[in-house]
Amino acid sequence: MDWYWYAIIVGVAAPWVILNASLRNTFKEGGAVTGLSVWAGMALSTTLFALLIGWIIHKLLA
Repeated sequence: MDWYWYAIIVGVAAPWVILNASLRNTFKEGGAVTGLSVWAGMALSTTLFALLIGWIIHKLLA
């Protein structure tokens, strides 16, 4: 598997790890649409950050 797949997996999973209890509360209090919106926003930003870090490391090691 190429390096960018690992970065995408980390970026998508990171909101659950970082916002564990508060993301769960957002789903309970705001419903599915609000919870998915918060998760999608965090997943997008953490995926982009993980891809940037992965690309930098890939360029430094290659």
